[in-house]
Amino acid sequence: MRARAVALLIAAAALTGCAESQDKIAEDCAAKVAQMKSPPKHAMSDPRPAECEGLNDEDYVVIVTHRAYNDKDIFDEEGVVDPEKIDKVDE
Repeated sequence: MRARAVALLIAAAALTGCAESQDKIAEDCAAKVAQMKSPPKHAMSDPRPAECEGLNDEDYVVIVTHRAYNDKDIFDEEGVVDPEKIDKVDE
């Protein structure tokens, strides 16, 4: 009976937002990656910072890719890619 009550409380807590949201984790992760001197170059093979552990793979790849290319000013302030600059990345 106790196990059932505890399981219900855990489920209720999860549904009411007691768990940290993906948005908050993404913000913390992006902030950490932005301040790293040596950020991850390959999202799926390099180790993740602790702030990024709870983030789903797709969002983490976006954060790492943005950091890798933003050093070359590929993205503007709104996150839009400049096509002329992206062509020069591999040169």
